[in-house]
Amino acid sequence: MSQLMTVMKDEIRRIARKEIKAVTAGLKKDQTIFRKAVAGLRRQTKEHRSTIRQLLRVATKQVKMATMAPEAAEGRKAWITAKGIRARRKKLKLSQAQFGKLIGVSGYTVLKWEHGSGPLKLRSRTRRAFLAIRGLGIREARLRLGA
Repeated sequence: MSQLMTVMKDEIRRIARKEIKAVTAGLKKDQTIFRKAVAGLRRQTKEHRSTIRQLLRVATKQVKMATMAPEAAEGRKAWITAKGIRARRKKLKLSQAQFGKLIGVSGYTVLKWEHGSGPLKLRSRTRRAFLAIRGLGIREARLRLGA
């Protein structure tokens, strides 16, 4: 009787394993499909990250070039001289203090610039500010000072 029981148990185990294998075969196929999909998505994200890095490098390089040479963006090199600053200030009908406020420096600095000679060596921020107000008229300059 015990031999019959062991044979029966072994047969039940074999049949159960066969059924479990049949049920899990579909799940294993799904698992491989999902793993392939995840691997593909990882590859895509890696590619996207590399293109983003490249675009960031290009963008930062362009920003650096734009900030380093603002006059190059306009197509010609700008010489800022004492005579030019005085002429621009008088054209806008501003005092030295007002002109300095418009550019972002003190009135005394404008006085020193106007009494200088030849091309002036300005800081890049000040140079950009001066180049930005070159196209302003009297009204726009007064509006900027008032705001």
